[in-house]
Amino acid sequence: MVATSFILLFYSTKETLENKNLRRQIYRLQQEHESAKRTTGEEMSQALTRNEQLQQELALSHQQSAQREQELITLLEPQPHALKSAARSRSGTLQSQPVDLPLTQDAYLVKLQLEFDKPTSFKKYRATLQLYSGGDEIWSQSRLPVQSTNKASIVIVVLPATIFTQVEAAVQEYKLTLWGADAVEEFEIVEVYAFRVTIEKALPAAPRD
Repeated sequence: MVATSFILLFYSTKETLENKNLRRQIYRLQQEHESAKRTTGEEMSQALTRNEQLQQELALSHQQSAQREQELITLLEPQPHALKSAARSRSGTLQSQPVDLPLTQDAYLVKLQLEFDKPTSFKKYRATLQLYSGGDEIWSQSRLPVQSTNKASIVIVVLPATIFTQVEAAVQEYKLTLWGADAVEEFEIVEVYAFRVTIEKALPAAPRD
């Protein structure tokens, strides 16, 4: 009887120890699970925060890039040279002297402000460039916008400066013809402008300290 009781006590104690070990393992697993959940939550929060930071940095980068681009455009785009229409005979021959237009060798763009005294009903404008003495068309541009007032109209033309700076002659005379068209798109001459381009040498760069 005593032996049987000892055996039952032994198995009961053994079972109790196994249950405690099992509970410890379950508790440890629960703690690890909670810790993993907290870690995952923190990582997700950090990832979201980092993502917001990257989006803000990207937006700032785009803004700065657009600002630099606008500054570059402003820097490269010169002030317009106002041109009055040249006097012509009935046959169309130019009678007035070309207007002087100095350019430096490193010029990038040339902006011409073409003025004519009377507003017109034309819907479309285009410009063509030739040598003053005549010859083939050197350059042309279509769909030019016009600014009209009660007394005059203005068309802005922007040309690449290389048209003028890559020629051999340091001084060259040109004529620019402004054409207008109505809805039928039959172009006719609005005005003719004459100018003389003089290429000036670019100033040497300042020496570095």
